[in-house]
Amino acid sequence: MCKSKRKNKIAFFAIISFMFVISVIDNLLTYIGSPDLSKESNPLVHTLGFSWAGLLAMNVILYALDVFMAYYVFIGYEPKIVACNSKKEYMSMMLFDRPDKYIWTWYKLPNNKDGYRFMLACFRFVIVLITPLLRLKASIEWCVYLLRPELFNRYCDFLGKVAVTTVWGRGDLIIQVCILIVILMFVFTNIQYKANQKLADEH
Repeated sequence: MCKSKRKNKIAFFAIISFMFVISVIDNLLTYIGSPDLSKESNPLVHTLGFSWAGLLAMNVILYALDVFMAYYVFIGYEPKIVACNSKKEYMSMMLFDRPDKYIWTWYKLPNNKDGYRFMLACFRFVIVLITPLLRLKASIEWCVYLLRPELFNRYCDFLGKVAVTTVWGRGDLIIQVCILIVILMFVFTNIQYKANQKLADEH
């Protein structure tokens, strides 16, 4: 097995293990902090009225979907190798088969199937990582709530001043998710660019 594929398999198992562990921790802390789910902020609970049975069932379904997407990103996806001298050229070549149209990547769809495959892999990479990161954030908040309630109350008071409720939910959470999405997109591009340069050098 080549070194890059071995690293990808290690990354895959590390990610799905982290997703499983943080999911268990999040649910355990939720049960300790709010066994009746009255303090749970998950929209499935406070909006749709899910019970523990429904919440755990949805956790299993989402975990299975995340594993499926992670497998595609880290093992199933094999991008084409393109000749380029920078990340901008890489993106331009990947999506449009020419090195001088990086600006198009911000508002145009790809003109080749490899570009669409790249976008699909990037989308799945973001979803796979954003879920456990949000769970990690929730777990930290539960820990603060359980161990330092006075600190948690100050945190909530601060959020109350900056949070704005919109038709899509709390504004501060939407901003956090958007920032995470942008960061993860750049992380994915950087990983793919470095892998591309390494494979190009080997060829």
